[in-house]
Amino acid sequence: MSGKRYSATLHRRGGITMGIEVPHPIPEAIARPAEVDVPGKPGTPSGRYGERLFRRRSSDDGALHYIQDHDVPEPSESVATDTPALCSSCGRGSATFFLRSMKRTEFLTPSSPRLCVDCYDSQAI
Repeated sequence: MSGKRYSATLHRRGGITMGIEVPHPIPEAIARPAEVDVPGKPGTPSGRYGERLFRRRSSDDGALHYIQDHDVPEPSESVATDTPALCSSCGRGSATFFLRSMKRTEFLTPSSPRLCVDCYDSQAI
């Protein structure tokens, strides 16, 4: 991890917040893969994967905030895949992917350009 970093807050549904560092230039969206639980058995991994999408929101306090997109179902309620999402550039898995640009009306698809932090940095020229 090299390059300039900014502190940001991810806001999940249900009021869960977490701190995260985002690279420069500041991405419009963040995707976070999540393993889906077996239906009816919370905490039991199914071996299938979904994603949470967070979109950047402006803030009066000047801080960076990413809000979970409420139009995208939770991973357990959406179409799950047998493999987690991978970086579009290097093919590695990551807990967090950055999307440089994403229209407000656009949603994640298998072809959405997800980049791990290393690839995001290397392509930020």
